Amino acid sequence: MGLASDTEVRTTEGDKRVGDVQIGDILYDAQNRQTECIGVAPPATGKLKKITYTQFNSRKRSSFTCTPDHRLTLTTTGISPCISGKSIPWFTRCDRKLAVKEACDLNLDILCDYFYQDLVDGDNHPEPAAVHAHIDTVLKQKYYPGHKDEYSERIDEYLKVAHASVLDREAIDAIHAGMDSYLEWMASMDIYLEQLSTRRAEAEDVDSADEVLDIDEPTKLNGMCSVIRALTLPRPANSCVGDPIAPGPEYCFPETPFVEWDMPSSQSTHSYISSSQLPQPDDDPQPDDAPRSSSPLSDSSSMSLDNAAADRFAAIRKSLESSNCDCGGLRKVHRRFKTEDLAQRALKILQSDHYHLIDPLMVRDDEEFSMTVEENERLCCEVVKHIHLKLHRAPLGFDPSTVSSCPLPLDPFFLGLWIGDGSADSTRITSSASDPETRVWLQSYVDRLNSCRPQDTPQLHLAITRVHAAGTERGNGIVCNSDAFYYRIACPQGGWYAWNPVLDGLRKLGLLGNKTAGIPDAYMDADEDTRLAVVAGLIVSDGSYDKSHNQYRFQQNTEDHKKIVYDLQKLAKGCGISVSDVHEAIITTALTNGRPTPTYTVYLGKGSEKFQKHLLLPRKKMNLEHTYKCHDARPFTVSDAPAGEYRAIQVRGGQFQLANRLVVCDCQLNSCSVGTATQDHSAEVPGYSLDDALSTK
Repeated sequence: MGLASDTEVRTTEGDKRVGDVQIGDILYDAQNRQTECIGVAPPATGKLKKITYTQFNSRKRSSFTCTPDHRLTLTTTGISPCISGKSIPWFTRCDRKLAVKEACDLNLDILCDYFYQDLVDGDNHPEPAAVHAHIDTVLKQKYYPGHKDEYSERIDEYLKVAHASVLDREAIDAIHAGMDSYLEWMASMDIYLEQLSTRRAEAEDVDSADEVLDIDEPTKLNGMCSVIRALTLPRPANSCVGDPIAPGPEYCFPETPFVEWDMPSSQSTHSYISSSQLPQPDDDPQPDDAPRSSSPLSDSSSMSLDNAAADRFAAIRKSLESSNCDCGGLRKVHRRFKTEDLAQRALKILQSDHYHLIDPLMVRDDEEFSMTVEENERLCCEVVKHIHLKLHRAPLGFDPSTVSSCPLPLDPFFLGLWIGDGSADSTRITSSASDPETRVWLQSYVDRLNSCRPQDTPQLHLAITRVHAAGTERGNGIVCNSDAFYYRIACPQGGWYAWNPVLDGLRKLGLLGNKTAGIPDAYMDADEDTRLAVVAGLIVSDGSYDKSHNQYRFQQNTEDHKKIVYDLQKLAKGCGISVSDVHEAIITTALTNGRPTPTYTVYLGKGSEKFQKHLLLPRKKMNLEHTYKCHDARPFTVSDAPAGEYRAIQVRGGQFQLANRLVVCDCQLNSCSVGTATQDHSAEVPGYSLDDALSTK
């Protein structure tokens, strides 16, 4: 496995071809942490596949090439469980043999529920401290390994699925941590049920007298088993528990009668599911001559309430096991409940950390899948392949400069303001009377400079000149909506040698009379807050806020200002802000006096909240509550590519970034056939160091 040798990856030295990466080079992992290359293979030639996707924050198509057995790092999107009437669709893993951790979580939840219900029998609202004290008492006084009493059996079963040989401190801490999670979930469930009850009471079109309750009032519910009792066991019509459930991910269960149950008493047996009762892919269906009953819970007159309730969940899980596929992907399933209220409660469980009670293998948004290109092509669900499993990039973040910082001659916000709205040959800035914040800030900047002026030098002042009155028509046909002013930081002494650090700063940066230079390198390589202040100055001067998309648009006309836009794009991206490609076009408007003029436009989106503290104008403040669509994941297609050269590299951690931050898997050189590989074995072989490897480069 490997990537085409000309594929560029992101390193601390800049972008570098895969073919040029050597042991000791520092790349970046999926979390933007530095990761070291510890192995390389010689170039090889063979069959390749082309992975094509839309570039991030762009409409351009991009691609990279790799071998068919190269592993892709994919993330899930758009698969959160939802509700439609009485039906709940969600996504689950195709391979039903992956339930080891989920089985452990399920047993821990049930064990915590068992402890909790013991106290609920005597106190409907036990304090967390009392619950934890009860756990310690049981573990010290009532747990006997290997015994068949109710406590010991349940604790032994949990230890078994948790792969713990004894009840040591780690296992005890895990039980207490599980109880903390359980109590947090119970609190949120109580609030939800109270809100649900309130909404039902407020509904004018519902006659509460005619409402049929399947369980006691929601506000009286206590414990996870009470929630379980609220769920209707979905089964095909005219069937019983012994009948196998019809396979198929899209099967929709018809409504079935619901059996009313009493609330548990202190003598009832608590629900518990052992690992042997968990659904297994190889379980055989019940034989045809097995006892049957017309009851949806079979002959359960002697079955305890909680076991019956647990069987409802087991039946849902069992229905999912009837369709097993080893493609390694995921599929969509639907299950329908008797009432919308029951479906709402089931949805609440699926959305919580206790989703494994219903489906141990449910898949959520942002879960990571790793599969080869060939395995991806063999996925059983086309919708999942093309919509829900996507390539993703590492999160955008601040990229610190490798260049040593130097003193900055100008305030970074002033620099951005001047580049956008300043006169190239002076300190003058043009602004509108409708934006008085600009005038106030400039005066405060003058005051700051005066506070540290050299001895015996005159103070700077802010010279203000009105150049256009409101309603005035300018030469290009544009009418001013408000007064326009020139604000110039000047020294009243005048003359070429008068003290003016702003004018001197522009001259020192090479900008005076020369805006084609763009943003000076000293500011491009500065700390994050300095860069953000420059961005804010540019947005205040020549940027506009697009409220509908909660993004900023920055545009410059003429070839002389082209570099300003490209520098802003780079500066914002380096601060972790999503930016678009620079759009170049030729326009003819009143602003260009009717002459065709090149224009350059860039958009800033997610991450722009970082520079809000530097923005002066309220009308340009963004909506911080806006939720962005996922811009960090992209669907992709796979196609054949001509045979060519590829190369495998290995990094610590197993993942690294391409030049555009796309996350890819490395090649485990001890298991892939790409020729004789060079690896850094300094971690395993005594006497071998990274310096030895570097000396051979």
